[in-house]
Amino acid sequence: MLETRVAQDVTVTLPDSGEPLTAHFVSLPDSGEPLLNRPYLRQGRPIEPNVTDEVLVGEAFANANHLRPLLNGWELSSLVSLHTGQPFTVFSSNDTSGTEEGEQRANLIGDPYAGVSHKFSKSGVQWINPAAFADPAPGTLGNSGRNAFYGPGYASVDFSVVKNTKITERIGSQFRIEMFNLFNRINLAPPSGTNGSGLGITADTIGDYNGAPGIGPGEAFNMQLAVKIIF
Repeated sequence: MLETRVAQDVTVTLPDSGEPLTAHFVSLPDSGEPLLNRPYLRQGRPIEPNVTDEVLVGEAFANANHLRPLLNGWELSSLVSLHTGQPFTVFSSNDTSGTEEGEQRANLIGDPYAGVSHKFSKSGVQWINPAAFADPAPGTLGNSGRNAFYGPGYASVDFSVVKNTKITERIGSQFRIEMFNLFNRINLAPPSGTNGSGLGITADTIGDYNGAPGIGPGEAFNMQLAVKIIF
């Protein structure tokens, strides 16, 4: 049995290409299944018999000319943010120095981290030990340092998936999925720094603390979707 084919170099114009392309066309028998050198399909389906407006495209040609819209045009990006907590000062509960400056620091009289676990509860987190501080004696200044203590650290992973798709030679679309605080880590604000029963407690997130509740950096996991037409 003899099987013949037509093979020809041709010039092809594609919508996404800036200039004509050279391609090598090889015919297939009417049955769609040649006896020799059968094409191996990586994607799609065989050509239907007697259909004249379909072609099988080589993988190298398809990749080079963006003919695989579902597999091409993907972009992945990530942003990892890590830093220590913000420094803070422990102030006395009243102006024992008589200076009326409102910056009177407390006395450090013990271990500021004794008995502190940093476990989260409904009332917040006890970050430092309030029993380690006391107001200075009248007419004296406190001995604790300015910004001597550090609040909770910060960690957040943002992740985005972008799909770019050509519609015509000059028009394209972009679909974006952007995820913030991917692992939903609790990023706490600095604790209260005034000596008293509430000293060292933090019950707020850093985003809300900085005026961006819900969607600010460090807030609970959230995601946004966007579609753009680019021309």
